[in-house]
Amino acid sequence: MFDEKTVQKIGFYVYLLKDPLDKLPFYVGKGQKNRIFDHINCVIENETKSDKIEKIRRITGRKKNNKVEFLIIRHGLTEKESYLIEASIIDFLEYYDHGLTNIQGGHNSIEKGLMIMDEIIRYYNAQPLKSMKNDCIIININKNYKRGIDPLGIYNATRACWSIIKNRLINKNGDLLIKYVLSEYNSLIVEVFEVKKWYEKER
Repeated sequence: MFDEKTVQKIGFYVYLLKDPLDKLPFYVGKGQKNRIFDHINCVIENETKSDKIEKIRRITGRKKNNKVEFLIIRHGLTEKESYLIEASIIDFLEYYDHGLTNIQGGHNSIEKGLMIMDEIIRYYNAQPLKSMKNDCIIININKNYKRGIDPLGIYNATRACWSIIKNRLINKNGDLLIKYVLSEYNSLIVEVFEVKKWYEKER
């Protein structure tokens, strides 16, 4: 725990929880006073389950190197600054699949987080979708799309398996009823695809 003098002066800070065995961070957080130590106390005091808590339990259950390591990234911050730094680090580590146990992304990461150039331009040039023709359908790709990759990633996320009634896609004569697919990511249309053919999932 921090001593009282440190608690009074440290302000808001951003920190990492690290595995002492491989020295890799598994959690990014922000806080003030003794917030950084609350994670360990939570594991000791209750039976709550989460990826973060299970990771801490595995670390503290080892015979050697059995203490979670703490690393302060920045301190003496305002709360607003701490949110910004925390979100930036989470976005960066998640982009490289660093195995973070954070349940949520960083503050404002959807609007201001990690993006490639095409995504930045698309974001600032987006216009409201006021109407849509009957031959179009919107597919949400939040679960399948990883932001910050090339445009092919949008296509791969969009062409996944979706449940939809067949007669909504094709009429009895085999003509396409849905000719365009709009890929929607976090309430923003990120791409439009023209449909050449619909395929049923192989069983």
